[in-house]
Amino acid sequence: MRLIAIDPGKAGGIAWMDEKRSGTVQAVKMPQTMEERAHVLGDVTLAGECVVYLEHVWAMPRDGKASAGTFMEHVGELKTHLWHFVAEPVMVTPASWIAKLRTGYINDLPKGADNETTKRRKNMIKEFTARKFPKVKPTLATSDALAMLFLANAKRI
Repeated sequence: MRLIAIDPGKAGGIAWMDEKRSGTVQAVKMPQTMEERAHVLGDVTLAGECVVYLEHVWAMPRDGKASAGTFMEHVGELKTHLWHFVAEPVMVTPASWIAKLRTGYINDLPKGADNETTKRRKNMIKEFTARKFPKVKPTLATSDALAMLFLANAKRI
């Protein structure tokens, strides 16, 4: 079976793990075009039985109307691709998976939405995923997806 975790933001990523191949893990930055996303998701889900964890995010109040609309369109497109290739994804809120990281993995993971706190949290998650997946080179784009993948594999989400 293949586990797949997706951080759907434009600066997000897709991570996956094959249980049959000794837990081989791969991650890519979110493809920039609809065609590229469809191609990557098609390839990633061809493994057969898959469970997909999609971060359930929504527009933030600080987002402008146009960017919020574009973001929601992007998330809807990803859901459509996933429904076409596999099935309905398991939706996971950022608050839920980040809370699970704080419980037993990164106890001092900072809370807050200001830019400095977010940057610090993202870097701590990147360092954590680099330790957990030493053969993968996590980036800021792929580290949230890798953290969700880690938690999914550990049966924590």
